[in-house]
Amino acid sequence: MGLAARFARRDLRGAALSFRFLSLCLTLGVAAIAAVGVFAAAVEEGLLRDGRALLGGDLEFRVIQRAANPDEREALDRLGTVSHVMTMRAMAEAKGTPKRVLIELKSVDHAYPLAGTVGLDPAMDLGQALAPQDGVFGAVAASGFGSRLGIDVGDRFTVGKATFELRAILQSEPDRGADALSFGPRVMVSEAGIESTGLVRPGSMIRHGYRLALTDRTPDQAAQTFAEEFPKSGFRPRSLAEATPQAKTQVERVRVFLTLVGFASLLVGGIGVAQSVQSHLTQKRPTIAILKSLGASSALIGRTYAVEVATMAAIGIVAGLALGAVCAIVAAEVAGDLLPLAFTARAVVEPLASAALAGILATFAFTVPPLARARAVSPAILLRGETDGDGRRTPWTAWPWAAAALVMLIAIFALEAPDRRIVLYAAVGTLAAAAILVGLGVAVRRIGGALHEHLAASGTGDTRLRLALANLARPGSATVPVTIALGLAMTLFVSLVEVESNMRREIEERIPDRAPAYFFIDIPPEDGRTFDSAVWSVRGAEAIERRPMVRGRIVAVNDTPIERVNIAPGARWVADGDRGLTVAPMPPTGTHIVAGEWWPSDYSGPPLISFDARAAQGFGVGVGDTLTLNILGREITGRIANLRAIDWTSFGVNFAMMLSPGALDGAPMSDIAAVYTTPDAEDAVADAVADKLPAVTAIRVREVLDSAISLLTRIAGATETVAAAAVAAGLLVLIGALAAARRAQLYETAVLRAVGASRATIIGIAAIEHAIIGLVAVIAAAILGTVAAWAAVRYAIGMEWSFAPLPALIAILATMAATGAFGAAAAWRLLAVPAARLLAADSA
Repeated sequence: MGLAARFARRDLRGAALSFRFLSLCLTLGVAAIAAVGVFAAAVEEGLLRDGRALLGGDLEFRVIQRAANPDEREALDRLGTVSHVMTMRAMAEAKGTPKRVLIELKSVDHAYPLAGTVGLDPAMDLGQALAPQDGVFGAVAASGFGSRLGIDVGDRFTVGKATFELRAILQSEPDRGADALSFGPRVMVSEAGIESTGLVRPGSMIRHGYRLALTDRTPDQAAQTFAEEFPKSGFRPRSLAEATPQAKTQVERVRVFLTLVGFASLLVGGIGVAQSVQSHLTQKRPTIAILKSLGASSALIGRTYAVEVATMAAIGIVAGLALGAVCAIVAAEVAGDLLPLAFTARAVVEPLASAALAGILATFAFTVPPLARARAVSPAILLRGETDGDGRRTPWTAWPWAAAALVMLIAIFALEAPDRRIVLYAAVGTLAAAAILVGLGVAVRRIGGALHEHLAASGTGDTRLRLALANLARPGSATVPVTIALGLAMTLFVSLVEVESNMRREIEERIPDRAPAYFFIDIPPEDGRTFDSAVWSVRGAEAIERRPMVRGRIVAVNDTPIERVNIAPGARWVADGDRGLTVAPMPPTGTHIVAGEWWPSDYSGPPLISFDARAAQGFGVGVGDTLTLNILGREITGRIANLRAIDWTSFGVNFAMMLSPGALDGAPMSDIAAVYTTPDAEDAVADAVADKLPAVTAIRVREVLDSAISLLTRIAGATETVAAAAVAAGLLVLIGALAAARRAQLYETAVLRAVGASRATIIGIAAIEHAIIGLVAVIAAAILGTVAAWAAVRYAIGMEWSFAPLPALIAILATMAATGAFGAAAAWRLLAVPAARLLAADSA
């Protein structure tokens, strides 16, 4: 090793530039992985550090639509100090004006907050801000509330039957991460204040949270103690690890996505690494021949160039770690306002070590074959300058080592990812795509050579085309590596753009045409007719879908506790949290039953359930299986009578579970309604309902859609950036391949110039050659990327698939043009070298 290290050090003095593409490819791939890991570690650290404040205590028990009864409250008080928080959606109206705003109304008690502090502007005590003065309760609200309602601090507004005075602006709310997705600005009032609104009644959609500052138990012990005493209460415990479930879910989804992108980038970069090493070893054949002739062993040759590769790879990996850490820090600054916690990205050992190990494994996997080829060739072949024969063969013993390194690389990505199954599927799919592209590159070489021989024999075809086809099949051509690199990069590009296009089409084109104008919730059942008459009093009202609803959650499947049921990720949402439940004597209009039969309209037997067909597939259940539901502490077991295909994108009143008549008797239910109107009647309908039923909450669907479109626009921008980075990685490999073939191209260019070929002809040959490679690569990428996008849209996202040809067409044309332009530019640079000097040097 000492001798090999000395040889490597001397050789690198003048050959370091030969490895510049190796270092650069590794830098990009490692940087992507490091950035993802460092960013995710920063978020997790923030969750652990601020978890208690984000949750509002050491432990939280949640229940919906009902408060704790005296026995349950007494049991909670025995566990520690308790703070009771209620949240619900409501409508706020400016006093003396017709302005109404959907708000997230939150009530707190005297113990709030158990952890963290509330920041108000102007600064004051929270209890003082919420206390009644002159018979009017106080309120504090998020900064956007006043501007949307047209009021300032000191002005009054109404919620339900109560009047409130806005006392301060809510600058910081320690437990905001513990609450569900908000559809409006936060307004905080006291418990007495929310009771005065008249909105707290049986069946109202109120979420009750009991936060605990524990005394002598751990969160797990306290949760177990309460569950043993009240096993069917319906209370759901949440610990510090679940303080911000939505933030955690968002980060995990982004992490999975970026992990897959990092894997693909590293794979594309690995091809560039292999090309760079092969190019360097090709240039060093005379040196290798001399060393072997003087008695150097194959092992010494292998060690020497392995040391060189390791040295330049280390430079690229270290640069990638530094770049990834910087990108993570910048991303943390940009995303700081999007997540409900404070976090700062910094260099963390574990994710950086994982990124470094991934870079090492990628280097090993892609450099073992060319290094093995260098060890295997004989001095005689090298001295004759031959490029065919056994000098081009890779010893079979190299492939198991390369395959083992790839398997370990995939294992690293799978172990680091939140959803290992998705990463494994995507990694296998990426390797399968790479294998297809390898075969395609080999086919292009052979077909190009065969076509050249046919055209040359027949004397037909343009000279530039014939020579370009010959170049595709020449020894040492970049046809195969460029096909793989560009193909993988463009496959990622097409798949990302197609997924984004389908999501945009689903929201912008399909949903609005069928979406209701408003959702109205918390409609008292006894006021159903009043609600209907208020809607129909407005010219332009088109349809009403109104159904009774109560919230419940699945606690067992076929008598197996839900925690022990293996549920597919796409159906996990049905089991995670409370779901809306309704009864339906008859199947709703447009119901599509795919299995089983609907019950008779006069059915009066044991509970039957109509279940979402896609969710049933994820649960692994069908007709005849049973689901046990917990509804406000009462458990109901029902048999699945039929499965329905539900179109959730219709925005109608849909339920994953519908029950037979009588199954929910005695449950405090309220109605939910979707109202369809003409565009010019939307505001009038909301006003008419508010005049008759001021306590009913209206959710404007257009605002929800606008928020979704705004979010999708940000996602699309990030997707396009990532896709552009993937294409850049492929083009980088193309540049490296052109540089690797420079020596052979110099000689060919000199010969063409010597026989009278013009500059335009030489440049045209190079442009046609590389445009053909680009065309084949992107056509394959368009097919592979479309298949990948179809699978993601249809099965991972759960939407209907629609092919968008424009992105694929743009990708094909742009990549062909770019590839041809790079080839022409490389040829232009070669023309600057005098042909006579090259030919003289070769003859000497």
